[in-house]
Amino acid sequence: MSEQWRPVVGYEGLYEVSDAGRVRSLARTVRVGASMRPVAARMLTWRTDDKSTGYVYVSLCREGRERKAPVHLLVLAAFVGPAAGLWGLHRDGNRANPALGNLYYGTPKDNSQDMVRHGRSQRGVKAFNALLDDELVGWIRESRQSSLELAPLLGVHSSTIRAARLRKNWRHV
Repeated sequence: MSEQWRPVVGYEGLYEVSDAGRVRSLARTVRVGASMRPVAARMLTWRTDDKSTGYVYVSLCREGRERKAPVHLLVLAAFVGPAAGLWGLHRDGNRANPALGNLYYGTPKDNSQDMVRHGRSQRGVKAFNALLDDELVGWIRESRQSSLELAPLLGVHSSTIRAARLRKNWRHV
Protein backbone atom coordinates (compact mmCIF):
# COMPACT_ATOMS: atom_id res chain seq x y z
CA MET A 1 0.00 0.00 0.00
CA SER A 2 1.39 3.39 -0.94
CA GLU A 3 1.91 6.23 1.47
CA GLN A 4 -0.93 8.76 1.46
CA TRP A 5 -0.34 12.48 1.92
CA ARG A 6 -2.74 15.14 3.20
CA PRO A 7 -2.34 18.88 3.91
CA VAL A 8 -1.38 19.79 7.47
CA VAL A 9 -4.46 21.38 9.07
CA GLY A 10 -3.86 25.12 9.38
CA TYR A 11 -0.83 24.98 7.07
CA GLU A 12 -2.53 24.04 3.80
CA GLY A 13 -0.32 24.77 0.79
CA LEU A 14 2.78 24.88 3.01
CA TYR A 15 3.13 21.38 4.53
CA GLU A 16 1.78 17.87 4.06
CA VAL A 17 1.76 14.89 6.43
CA SER A 18 1.63 11.22 5.49
CA ASP A 19 -0.20 8.32 7.09
CA ALA A 20 3.27 6.99 8.03
CA GLY A 21 3.94 10.12 10.07
CA ARG A 22 6.37 11.81 7.70
CA VAL A 23 6.04 15.57 7.18
CA ARG A 24 7.18 17.48 4.13
CA SER A 25 7.44 21.13 3.22
CA LEU A 26 6.03 22.07 -0.17
CA ALA A 27 7.91 24.15 -2.74
CA ARG A 28 6.94 27.80 -2.51
CA THR A 29 8.27 31.35 -2.55
CA VAL A 30 8.67 33.31 0.66
CA ARG A 31 9.23 36.96 1.38
CA VAL A 32 12.65 37.76 2.83
CA GLY A 33 12.79 41.45 3.58
CA ALA A 34 11.70 43.24 0.40
CA SER A 35 12.41 40.36 -1.98
CA MET A 36 10.86 36.98 -2.74
CA ARG A 37 12.94 33.81 -2.47
CA PRO A 38 12.10 30.29 -3.72
CA VAL A 39 12.13 27.50 -1.12
CA ALA A 40 12.54 23.92 -2.35
CA ALA A 41 10.32 21.08 -1.15
CA ARG A 42 11.93 18.87 1.49
CA MET A 43 11.22 16.27 4.15
CA LEU A 44 11.21 17.68 7.67
CA THR A 45 13.36 16.11 10.35
CA TRP A 46 11.71 14.77 13.47
CA ARG A 47 13.01 16.06 16.76
CA THR A 48 12.38 14.65 20.21
CA ASP A 49 10.44 16.79 22.67
CA ASP A 50 12.65 19.00 24.87
CA LYS A 51 10.95 17.66 27.99
CA SER A 52 12.20 14.14 27.19
CA THR A 53 8.65 12.83 26.97
CA GLY A 54 9.51 10.84 23.85
CA TYR A 55 7.06 12.59 21.52
CA VAL A 56 8.41 13.53 18.10
CA TYR A 57 7.68 16.93 16.63
CA VAL A 58 8.54 19.09 13.65
CA SER A 59 8.94 22.84 13.35
CA LEU A 60 6.35 24.50 11.13
CA CYS A 61 6.62 28.10 9.97
CA ARG A 62 3.87 30.39 8.71
CA GLU A 63 4.07 34.15 8.23
CA GLY A 64 7.45 34.27 9.96
CA ARG A 65 6.25 32.47 13.09
CA GLU A 66 7.67 29.09 14.00
CA ARG A 67 5.69 26.50 15.95
CA LYS A 68 6.69 23.09 17.28
CA ALA A 69 3.98 20.60 16.33
CA PRO A 70 3.72 17.03 17.66
CA VAL A 71 3.68 14.74 14.61
CA HIS A 72 1.04 12.36 16.00
CA LEU A 73 -1.42 15.26 16.35
CA LEU A 74 -0.72 16.42 12.78
CA VAL A 75 -1.44 12.91 11.48
CA LEU A 76 -4.70 12.59 13.44
CA ALA A 77 -5.94 16.05 12.42
CA ALA A 78 -5.19 15.45 8.74
CA PHE A 79 -6.57 11.92 8.42
CA VAL A 80 -9.26 11.70 11.13
CA GLY A 81 -10.05 15.37 11.65
CA PRO A 82 -9.59 17.69 14.62
CA ALA A 83 -11.27 16.53 17.84
CA ALA A 84 -11.79 19.18 20.52
CA GLY A 85 -11.26 17.96 24.06
CA LEU A 86 -9.74 14.62 23.04
CA TRP A 87 -6.12 13.52 23.22
CA GLY A 88 -4.02 11.81 20.56
CA LEU A 89 -3.10 8.35 21.89
CA HIS A 90 -0.69 5.64 20.71
CA ARG A 91 -1.99 2.04 20.55
CA ASP A 92 1.43 0.50 21.12
CA GLY A 93 2.56 3.03 23.74
CA ASN A 94 5.52 4.07 21.57
CA ARG A 95 5.42 7.87 21.44
CA ALA A 96 7.95 7.88 18.60
CA ASN A 97 5.57 5.93 16.31
CA PRO A 98 3.19 8.49 14.73
CA ALA A 99 1.84 6.17 12.01
CA LEU A 100 -1.92 6.52 11.47
CA GLY A 101 -2.63 2.86 12.28
CA ASN A 102 -1.05 3.36 15.70
CA LEU A 103 -3.04 6.49 16.61
CA TYR A 104 -6.52 7.22 17.93
CA TYR A 105 -8.36 9.91 19.83
CA GLY A 106 -9.28 9.29 23.44
CA THR A 107 -10.20 10.99 26.69
CA PRO A 108 -7.75 11.78 29.49
CA LYS A 109 -9.12 8.70 31.27
CA ASP A 110 -8.29 6.57 28.21
CA ASN A 111 -4.78 8.01 28.34
CA SER A 112 -4.41 7.02 32.00
CA GLN A 113 -5.60 3.50 31.24
CA ASP A 114 -3.11 3.31 28.37
CA MET A 115 -0.31 4.35 30.71
CA VAL A 116 -1.16 1.48 33.05
CA ARG A 117 -1.51 -0.99 30.15
CA HIS A 118 1.88 0.02 28.69
CA GLY A 119 3.67 0.09 32.06
CA ARG A 120 4.35 3.85 32.10
CA SER A 121 2.17 4.60 35.11
CA GLN A 122 4.03 6.16 38.03
CA ARG A 123 2.20 4.27 40.73
CA GLY A 124 3.31 1.88 43.40
CA VAL A 125 7.06 1.38 43.67
CA LYS A 126 7.57 3.46 40.48
CA ALA A 127 6.37 6.59 42.27
CA PHE A 128 9.32 8.81 43.19
CA ASN A 129 8.19 9.09 46.82
CA ALA A 130 7.13 5.49 47.46
CA LEU A 131 7.75 4.39 51.06
CA LEU A 132 6.25 0.93 50.71
CA ASP A 133 6.27 -1.87 48.14
CA ASP A 134 3.60 -4.30 46.92
CA GLU A 135 4.61 -7.09 49.28
CA LEU A 136 4.68 -4.79 52.31
CA VAL A 137 1.25 -3.35 51.47
CA GLY A 138 -0.19 -6.88 51.29
CA TRP A 139 1.33 -7.66 54.69
CA ILE A 140 -0.07 -4.41 56.19
CA ARG A 141 -3.57 -5.24 54.95
CA GLU A 142 -3.43 -8.73 56.48
CA SER A 143 -1.99 -7.53 59.79
CA ARG A 144 -4.27 -7.21 62.81
CA GLN A 145 -2.03 -4.57 64.43
CA SER A 146 -3.15 -0.95 64.44
CA SER A 147 -1.61 1.68 62.23
CA LEU A 148 -0.05 3.30 65.29
CA GLU A 149 1.63 0.00 66.25
CA LEU A 150 2.92 -0.70 62.74
CA ALA A 151 4.24 2.80 62.01
CA PRO A 152 7.39 2.61 64.19
CA LEU A 153 8.10 -0.94 63.00
CA LEU A 154 8.06 0.10 59.34
CA GLY A 155 9.55 3.57 59.77
CA VAL A 156 6.59 5.36 58.17
CA HIS A 157 3.81 7.57 59.48
CA SER A 158 0.59 5.91 60.63
CA SER A 159 -1.35 7.88 57.99
CA THR A 160 0.69 6.10 55.29
CA ILE A 161 -0.42 2.75 56.70
CA ARG A 162 -4.05 3.86 56.99
CA ALA A 163 -4.08 5.12 53.39
CA ALA A 164 -2.73 1.76 52.15
CA ARG A 165 -5.29 -0.20 54.22
CA LEU A 166 -8.20 1.94 53.02
CA ARG A 167 -6.95 1.67 49.41
CA LYS A 168 -6.56 5.43 49.07
CA ASN A 169 -3.04 4.53 47.94
CA TRP A 170 -1.82 1.27 46.44
CA ARG A 171 -5.25 0.45 44.93
CA HIS A 172 -3.65 -1.73 42.30
CA VAL A 173 -2.35 -4.20 44.94
